[in-house]
Amino acid sequence: MWWFLLLKLVAAEPENDPKPDPPSEVIEEAEEAPVPSDESEQPLSEEQRQENLRQLWSSMSDEDLTEQIFARQSSGKYDSAQEILDFLVDRNDVPYYSFLWAQNHEFMELYSVALTEYEELLNLDLLPDLELNVRFRKAIVLDDMGLSREAVAAFRRLRRGKKLLGEGDLEKVNLLLGAALIHSGKHRCGTRLINKNLPLVEADVAWYEARARHALIDVLIQSAEKKVIRGGVKTKSLVASRLQIMSAAEQQLGAIIQLYESEFILSGIISIVDAYLRFYDDVITVPPPQEYALQRAKIYEMALLEKAEVLRRKALSFSSKGVNYAKRVGWDGKALQELTARRDALQKAIQQR
Repeated sequence: MWWFLLLKLVAAEPENDPKPDPPSEVIEEAEEAPVPSDESEQPLSEEQRQENLRQLWSSMSDEDLTEQIFARQSSGKYDSAQEILDFLVDRNDVPYYSFLWAQNHEFMELYSVALTEYEELLNLDLLPDLELNVRFRKAIVLDDMGLSREAVAAFRRLRRGKKLLGEGDLEKVNLLLGAALIHSGKHRCGTRLINKNLPLVEADVAWYEARARHALIDVLIQSAEKKVIRGGVKTKSLVASRLQIMSAAEQQLGAIIQLYESEFILSGIISIVDAYLRFYDDVITVPPPQEYALQRAKIYEMALLEKAEVLRRKALSFSSKGVNYAKRVGWDGKALQELTARRDALQKAIQQR
């Protein structure tokens, strides 16, 4: 089962880094204000903490600082990464670091800030590889802002600008275009484009594939929820059909887990947890047949609650495993807080039942 892959992923030991520098442990310690050893010592103020960090960063190369930024971003520590980026851009204001600065704002969901910076960068004479990355990220930001039609147009312009595209880039654009089409409501067109390009992508495009598969999860959940359960003779078949579609969504999540993309693993888990909770709500609100007397109707409602409980427990299982995964990989983003809140609320509701 794909959850075995998840457990294997979170249990895996990190590879040893043969390089002694940069001193990431020193940076992590410097970012925390020290606890005073006696009453005469005072904790560092925020201003003093920042000054200490800047002195530390001044002794490090741009390459080492960039490595620290990527390490923090990979575990959702975007605020910490932004502090280093602010320093790095002040020290060496070149387009590549401005791009990283904008991208981190994108990760923090400050999309307007990121979009403005991307547009300013595109006014410069950029190297082809950097221009391609900026155009990619600008289109992604438009999609994340809910401006999916503008994103579709941006990705289509990228497809036409073949002078920027290298080997394998067209498939990346098509995956992101497929996701944007889905987000714009063109589910069939987007799904076809994604499914056509998934077999063509190379092994080093995990992020793009994960984003595309996450869009497929959205499509499947929406398809499942079109199976409206109103009661009557079709109730059993509608429930079975909805469960089958949810199973397909879980399979897409399993494929994302194999890509080791934590951002989309956690976001996909949240989507599936919420979908099962809505499924539960739909089932328990199915009215009893009109011909049932009051006593029989109450028995019917109790039986319905009992059968629906499996959906709520499934949501709890997903949220618990999501929390465990986030903690084991050191993820410190908003998704951990959201999953923890869902897990705790579900545990309390199930215990009180």
